[in-house]
Amino acid sequence: TYFIFKLDLLGNKGLTTLALYAYGVAGGVGLLLLKKFYTDVDRSRKILVEVLERSAEARAITDPQGETFYTNQRFNNLAGDGTTASLVSFTKLFEYPERIEKSLNELRNKAAPAGSATVEFHTRLKEDPLWFQVTCQHIVGWPGFVHWRFDDISSRYQMEASIREEREKLHDFTENAPVGFFSVGADG
Repeated sequence: TYFIFKLDLLGNKGLTTLALYAYGVAGGVGLLLLKKFYTDVDRSRKILVEVLERSAEARAITDPQGETFYTNQRFNNLAGDGTTASLVSFTKLFEYPERIEKSLNELRNKAAPAGSATVEFHTRLKEDPLWFQVTCQHIVGWPGFVHWRFDDISSRYQMEASIREEREKLHDFTENAPVGFFSVGADG
């Protein structure tokens, strides 16, 4: 019988066995290379998930169509009911979600590929004022994919408001001080 791999170069001696060994070795090497590739990809994925999940703030990744590709648990707790939330669900935290959605799209366009842009939004949740700093960053090597970072900066705004209030009290006190109380400038 004649096989596809049979070569009759040396008389009757066929090289079928040699050809099968060669194909077997090539297949084995190919499988090892595929295993290494997928192991590296899996390791990279695990590192990415670890970084995003351990992040102190809410994070999301959107695909080129603007659909939510990945969210960490903090984002899910913020914008959803603990289950997987979307970027649109974040906009619903605000009084005018369509304005926020438009602002996020503008932010995505402003952050040119391989760049980033930041904007701040204000809202109220259960009568508590909240400020968010939203950063949009295009992911290098993944055209159209965007990493969104949602930092709660409410404490910073509360601290700034307290400082303004104390400054106003001090100014009011010095302006309305009783006779005999005055302030002197740095030059005396």
